[in-house]
Amino acid sequence: MRPLSPSFWELTPDAAPELPVALVFPFAGGSAHSVREWGERLAGHRAIAVQYPGRGTRLGEPFAASVEELAAALVDEYATFSAEAPSLLLGHSMGSLVALETALVFQDRGTPVGTLVVSAASPPGTRAGGDGPLSESRHGKALHLLGDDELAASLVAAGGLPAETLDEPELLAMALPVVRHDFRLGWTYRHPVPGRVVSCPLFALGGIDDQAVPAEVLRGWASLTTGTFTTRTWPGGHFYYRRELVDINALVRPGTAAPADGADAPPQTAPAAALPDAEDEVLQAVVDVWGELLPGAALDGQTRFFEAGGTSIAAMRGCAKLSSRLGVRVPVKVLLNHGRLDEFATQVSELRRAAR
Repeated sequence: MRPLSPSFWELTPDAAPELPVALVFPFAGGSAHSVREWGERLAGHRAIAVQYPGRGTRLGEPFAASVEELAAALVDEYATFSAEAPSLLLGHSMGSLVALETALVFQDRGTPVGTLVVSAASPPGTRAGGDGPLSESRHGKALHLLGDDELAASLVAAGGLPAETLDEPELLAMALPVVRHDFRLGWTYRHPVPGRVVSCPLFALGGIDDQAVPAEVLRGWASLTTGTFTTRTWPGGHFYYRRELVDINALVRPGTAAPADGADAPPQTAPAAALPDAEDEVLQAVVDVWGELLPGAALDGQTRFFEAGGTSIAAMRGCAKLSSRLGVRVPVKVLLNHGRLDEFATQVSELRRAAR
């Protein structure tokens, strides 16, 4: 991945620049890195992920006050490097609401997008039903009003956070305010203007086993477009897209940019730069895991995880992977205290020696 601007990160840096652009909007608490799997599933597009303020490389910026404010700022920033509207907007969960409002802003300004795709999301103004961990009916209140323990447990149960998170209070203290803010943002976005709908085709996608957003909820998006409407589900829960999505490209691929044989384009990731002493097992493990979490980044000993775009959720996943690979528990606190790659690897090596 590489940044094009503060809000936009290219998911496939080697993609041909003339390909139609697909903007991908992360879920609540997510960052540009959180949706990289979507970039691998949109063959025929130049996939660009949105980086919301207040996380990742924009950690020091204030959160957006509303979905409307966020969408208007994104359209303004996008116009600084492209005069044409994106071909496709795709949002997952809360990101679907941001994608919808962004599509409406583009349309209001006379440059409508080609297609809108919403994923695992209830239409604005409706509330998640069912009995899943992210169902408001289970908790009896809005998700952003849950206490820290209940919110964290719900996110783990839904697959949004690794289970190891519950043992990392420092990291939870970083992650939960971001997630809580984004849930509040989605709750307050009610799309209040009657008749203000998109004119482009709209696809509502989801997981067959998503208890919070079942198929009948997805069908509610039909009223938000005057264009064609299609809904489709795949096996899996709320984060179904992390699995292979059969026929996704036949559904949303632009007609002029598809590969002739209809095959998905393979994910393209820039190789990590060579590191000194890469033969060291621990350092190599750190390089490998960080390469997965920060695809496209040129890693060296001076790389700092959070400055390179890492997030609290990615940190938890990375430390869990390292723990499994090295056979010793790697607390996320070590990363928080030693964020530079070489310093972190040294500390992990000491943990490993002490455990033997």
